[in-house]
Amino acid sequence: MSKLCITLPPLAPDYSGVASALFDMGGMIVIHDASGCTGNYVGYDEPRWMGSKSAVYCSGLRHMDAVLGRDDKYIDMIVKAVESIRPKFFAFLGSPVPMVIGTDYKGIAEEVENITGVPSMGFDTKGLDYYDKGISEALIEVLKKFVPAAMTESSAPKIKAINLVGVTPLDFGNKGNDVFLKKAFEDEGVAVNSVLSMGLTIDSLISSVNSKLNVVVSYSGLDIARFMKKKYGIPFITGLPLGNKDKGFILRVKELLESVPPVPPDFESNGMSLDKGLNKNSPVNVLVAGEQVFALSLRNRLLHMNSDVHVDAAFLYNAAEEYSEAGDRICKNEGELRAMLNSGKYRKVIADPLVRQLIKDRPEIEFYGTPHPALSSKIHWNEIFNYFSSDMENFLHSIVKE
Repeated sequence: MSKLCITLPPLAPDYSGVASALFDMGGMIVIHDASGCTGNYVGYDEPRWMGSKSAVYCSGLRHMDAVLGRDDKYIDMIVKAVESIRPKFFAFLGSPVPMVIGTDYKGIAEEVENITGVPSMGFDTKGLDYYDKGISEALIEVLKKFVPAAMTESSAPKIKAINLVGVTPLDFGNKGNDVFLKKAFEDEGVAVNSVLSMGLTIDSLISSVNSKLNVVVSYSGLDIARFMKKKYGIPFITGLPLGNKDKGFILRVKELLESVPPVPPDFESNGMSLDKGLNKNSPVNVLVAGEQVFALSLRNRLLHMNSDVHVDAAFLYNAAEEYSEAGDRICKNEGELRAMLNSGKYRKVIADPLVRQLIKDRPEIEFYGTPHPALSSKIHWNEIFNYFSSDMENFLHSIVKE
């Protein structure tokens, strides 16, 4: 019961993560449910849905079909759909009800592929894990499915370009941050080969394994980058170039890309680690709460702008322990986050606007909202601004001002 959400809405679930990662790739995504989970995804977790041509469907699961395990009806429906939709692939996603009876999605995918000849994948999502797991599972699976087996570390030629890994609207919204992020690198002479996954196509997915370096821009991209490092010999660095004044992170990426001799294939780097001497004790304590890569990159910018503040980070609800610093915390539930917010330590808080509700009777706290679509959904996703422009610079300055 510790994960029960009392005040905050739950984070987007794993099936939304899978669907979000595959959204632009031209496949047919089928969520096996009675319609509630599909409605949750397209209505609350997918800002690209309105006006899109992406094929996201509900299986229309009925009570007796679930009880009797009528997978044949499900498969027949999919086979008939091929005649009119002609997708590039099928993706079968689970939900809580078929989880109870142990539906075999990989088995269904194999049978559908044998009947139709259309590449098919099954994802055992349950709605009990978070979106980051779904994103990483989806992109790792499509890499396995569509990248030729011969393209391994030794055979895949590397081009002097990067991939941006972990770019989805659940973290970055749908207000252009995927485009602005790509442009931030290109303006400094860093070529971007593929973006995983907003705008991703099967061709750009296959091309991604030829890149010389991966840049992980969200926690959901970390497992993907580690898979690509092991499978295709692509090293990676983690971080975000927030704002448009400090080019340090981009220059670090450029340095790795142009390194002679090349960076070793097993190399990985935390581009968000703190410089020695920063984040010292201060009467002005700031808490940044949210997705890990964004939170740590934001902290770095704040500390470089004003070294007289102290900044801790709280991560919701999954994160890489090895990237944390002293004082940081992976909050496994809203209760742990509430305790941090009301500890009396912090004078300023940066988080999704809904997090403000967790602060009780502390008028001295200054709150700065950065919408996180995976948490607050359509309530605040239209308030997301350009993270890689003067808008972010102005936001940062408003926090570090005396």
